[in-house]
Amino acid sequence: MLRDLWNDLGYRVRALLRRGDVERELRAELADHLSREAARLEGEGVSPAEARRQARLTFGGIEDIKARSREARGTAFIESLVLDVRYAIRGLRARPAFAFGVAFTLALGIGANAAMFGIVDRLLFRAPAYLKDVDRVHHVYFAQMYRGSEVVQGYMSIGNYLDVARETSSFQTMAAWATQRRAVGDGASTKELLVTGASAGYIG
Repeated sequence: MLRDLWNDLGYRVRALLRRGDVERELRAELADHLSREAARLEGEGVSPAEARRQARLTFGGIEDIKARSREARGTAFIESLVLDVRYAIRGLRARPAFAFGVAFTLALGIGANAAMFGIVDRLLFRAPAYLKDVDRVHHVYFAQMYRGSEVVQGYMSIGNYLDVARETSSFQTMAAWATQRRAVGDGASTKELLVTGASAGYIG
C-alpha cells in the first residue's frame, strides 16, 4: 500500500517536472495502440487507410485521450494553473506600465492592510504594555434580564462597586474608573478633554 502511494506520488512529480518526457511517452503509447488496432483490422481484410481510420474512431480523439490521462494522473489542475501564470507573466511583460500599476496597487493595499491590522491588534486584541500579570486581570460587567434577554451593562454605580469589592473574595484587589469629558484649565485656556477618574487600587 505504502509502496503504491510512493510510486503514484513519484509519477505525479515526474509528470510535473518532466512534462515533455511524459507527453512523449503518452504519444508513443497511443501510437502503438493505434498501430496494433490497425494491424488487427488489416488482418481481417480491411484496407490500410480504412484500418487506420477505424482505429482512430475506436480510440477517440488523441487530444481527448491526453486530457483524460492528465486528469487520471491528477496534474491537470496544476498544469492549467502553471499555464495561466505563464500567460499572465507574458501579458505583464508586454505592458510594463500596467504591470507597475498592478504591483504598486497590490503593495499599497497590502501595506495599508498590514498597518491597519497592527493598529487594531494593538488597540483591541492586546493588553496595554504597562499592564502587569495580564492573565490575572479581569474586567467585571453587570448583566440583567430585560424582556427575556440578558443585557450587559457597560458601567456600574459606585454603590454596586463598593458592594462587589466588599463582598467578593474571588479577586485579590479591585479598582473602578470612569472616563468623561471635563473642562480643564482656567479662563481662555480652558479646554474640553477626556479625563479618567480612578479609585486607589487602579495603580498598583
